[in-house]
Amino acid sequence: MTESLDPGYDLGCYKQDDALSTRLLEGDNGINFEYQQLPFSIMNNAVIPLVINRLGGEEFRISLFTSTVENQEIFLEQLIQR
Repeated sequence: MTESLDPGYDLGCYKQDDALSTRLLEGDNGINFEYQQLPFSIMNNAVIPLVINRLGGEEFRISLFTSTVENQEIFLEQLIQR
């Protein structure tokens, strides 16, 4: 697996306005992804673009959990696109 498109492994969103999706780490061409297979070796330093499609002023929650990877720090950074 790589940080760019891996045909047959990465799955683009059928509906690009899904509530939650991601973008490629390298070679982003504006496509939102449902699933991405990434190399385990980048886990400690990866910045994965997360796309959240919600109406402004609407409350929502994101729950992040893992059962196989311990001691990982996760930061959310807000970038508003209009």
